[in-house]
Amino acid sequence: ADHATARAPEQAWKRRSCADGAKGPRLFDWAVASVSAGDDTPPGWGRWLLVRRQILTDDQTAAGREPELAYYLCAGPPGTTDDELI
Repeated sequence: ADHATARAPEQAWKRRSCADGAKGPRLFDWAVASVSAGDDTPPGWGRWLLVRRQILTDDQTAAGREPELAYYLCAGPPGTTDDELI
């Protein structure tokens, strides 16, 4: 997952809110990649690796900080959109 994420082009990332928090929308950058369906995936469904990337401030980036990443293995019926996965 780390290797695939490191190779993801910048246009693969979408800035979206996954929910509202105490201070408003919880914004992150998200990328989705298809992966092969496993034996436990229902017939006809797809599987995806969903990656959530922390958004850093300019000061954090200038200080050399790397964004935190979180990985989710998702499955869903045909036609599942990136926004639905997020």
